[in-house]
Amino acid sequence: MNVIRSRFGVRGTDRGSLPMAMLVAVVGIALAALMVPLVLTQAHTTTFDTARGRTLQAAESGIDIALGQVRAATSTNKDGVVQGDAKKLPCGPLAGSVGIGTDDRYSVDIAYYTADPNAHDAQWAIDHKMICVSGYGVRDTATNSYTPSYVVLTSTGSNAAGESRTLVTTYVVKTTNTNIPGGPIRIWPAGSDNYCMDAGSSPVAGGAVKLSLCPTGNQALPKGMSFIYNPDLTIQLAATIGDTTVNANGYGLCVYSAGSNGDAVTLAKCNAPGSPPYQQVWSVDDSSHLRASNSAKSDTVSSCIEAASQAGGTSLKLQACAGGTTDTKQTWIPSPAVGAGQAGATNSQLVNFQQFGRCLDVTNQSVATSGDAGGVFLILYTCKQNPNPAKVAWNQRFTPTPALTTGSAPQSNQWVTNNGSKYCLTSPRTIGGYVNVIPCASSGATKTAQTWTTYQTQDSSGNELAYKDKFTIRDSSTPGLCLSLSKPTDLYNKQYQKAVVETCDGSSQQKWNAQANVQEPVLENMHEQ
Repeated sequence: MNVIRSRFGVRGTDRGSLPMAMLVAVVGIALAALMVPLVLTQAHTTTFDTARGRTLQAAESGIDIALGQVRAATSTNKDGVVQGDAKKLPCGPLAGSVGIGTDDRYSVDIAYYTADPNAHDAQWAIDHKMICVSGYGVRDTATNSYTPSYVVLTSTGSNAAGESRTLVTTYVVKTTNTNIPGGPIRIWPAGSDNYCMDAGSSPVAGGAVKLSLCPTGNQALPKGMSFIYNPDLTIQLAATIGDTTVNANGYGLCVYSAGSNGDAVTLAKCNAPGSPPYQQVWSVDDSSHLRASNSAKSDTVSSCIEAASQAGGTSLKLQACAGGTTDTKQTWIPSPAVGAGQAGATNSQLVNFQQFGRCLDVTNQSVATSGDAGGVFLILYTCKQNPNPAKVAWNQRFTPTPALTTGSAPQSNQWVTNNGSKYCLTSPRTIGGYVNVIPCASSGATKTAQTWTTYQTQDSSGNELAYKDKFTIRDSSTPGLCLSLSKPTDLYNKQYQKAVVETCDGSSQQKWNAQANVQEPVLENMHEQ
């Protein structure tokens, strides 16, 4: 019997498939269990990073908003020119939400400074922060400046979960530090009241110059009290410059007297700059009296502007020069803003750039003057003048030795004054210490204390210096302290600041015989706190 075989082979069995499937399932479940915390962690990290990113964006928004308000603090002057207006600066803190329907917020603290705070430590930043009052502007109590050069913005972005990030940045304000002269001329006070020269509210040629109470507090300076001391030694009434109704040539009105004792002090039409009549030439002498000139304009005469008594309406006259540095009839205290006259480097005088009507001065023309408590010191005194600059007293004349080369690299020299013997400007080489003059030394520690580095406009490689370093005079300590001014509360005779050395910070009180600078705006040093 034939056996018929199938064309097909024996079908495979399922033996072993179920255990494999179960193994795969178990491994899959295990892997899934392992992945769950990773996925959850990643999700949490993503959420956290998103939140941090949003708080950072909120902080950036706060900086943008605060910076916009700082830049918008402007007004238009009478000539239609838009210029900065410190009274409109925001004081902060500024706060607000970012966008609509979000919980993200910003809060911005604003701090104003006259010098770069990044060059100093945190305590300096606290001590030198300008006072800010909304609607009134800012003020530096140390320098009495009302114009900030730097703004530090500290912006914190936050959300409802309490997460936050903080950004800090410094805005360099666009400024020009060109000194604009114009200020009051005060008589040495006889009592508690202060009286100033006053040409009246409607000044005209021939009008009398009298005494009136000086403005106090926030009172504006009347236009009849704002005078300019020009390089040709005229004293010009600032408000009349360009006024063709009082002087057809636009040169304004100048203080005048006919030239003899007893003659009234009045206003007269100014000539073109540099060509005044001798009756309009006035010189500050050693006692800060205002002396008349001789007819040749080659020297002063012994006639001075005098106020016979300190009372409102007292007319000023020429009288014989008399009295000392605190005479209540003839000693005048021009505001530094009145100007330096012809004082400056060409006359061997060191004019301070902040107090640009005052010069470095050996106190009382004595190399041993101690004056107030605190030892021997030099002061910033009204810059002395004479139609012949060579006749300015020795105690305001300082000659760099070796001589400076204009525009050159920083130079090492001694600053020498000569009262018959040579005395050199000497640094205490300690922060805040008083500068004085002692006999010049040729070697040793004294020579080191008398050696200064004078910075002009270039570095040692001939490159342009940063303006903060220009026109400074630094002592031989490391890294070098700058010739500067004492605090406004540290005064000689309650009027004049003293000369000290301080940490160099680029401020205008540390610049001497300086040129002006335009500081361009820039946002710098942004970092997360």
